[in-house]
Amino acid sequence: MGCYSERLYWAAIQSVLKKYDILLVDDEVVTGFRRFGSMLRSDHYGLEADIITIAKGLTLAYAPLSGSIIGKKMWEVLEKGTDESGPIGHRWTYSAHPIRAAAGVANLKLIAELDLVADAGAVGAYLSASMKQALGDHTHVGDVRGEGMICAIEFFKDKDSRTFFYAADKIRPQVSVTLLS
Repeated sequence: MGCYSERLYWAAIQSVLKKYDILLVDDEVVTGFRRFGSMLRSDHYGLEADIITIAKGLTLAYAPLSGSIIGKKMWEVLEKGTDESGPIGHRWTYSAHPIRAAAGVANLKLIAELDLVADAGAVGAYLSASMKQALGDHTHVGDVRGEGMICAIEFFKDKDSRTFFYAADKIRPQVSVTLLS
């Protein structure tokens, strides 16, 4: 899907979630922190998530760190619960580790200083165009699509009938071995 159709898709999903009062948890562990050419994918598509999970891009995986960004609606529930029952106990042995937190802060500063969000948008457009040019006409490639620095290649056993490979064909390991050799 292109960016325009993705935005329509997410707008429709948001509408249904709001209508039925369903929370949206947006998993940004892989897509967050500039990979879409915006700080978060939810920003890119105009999503209003109740909870956003974050991790890998927060420290560029130099140190393990994850977190959750809580939206206003969810925060109000947590705040009310704290008033009634006391603070939520959610700490673990390595919670709030200063080295991990420092790695996250340093990475976020670099993202801002080097304007890596805008860079990912520009480089991502080049990545998608180059991948389409290089692989778009391949017999087994049905689609090449991407946003920002995220790119996907859809493989088909038969491109015309859009018949997928069987898992037993082990096409993914074959592609990996071919690319690495």
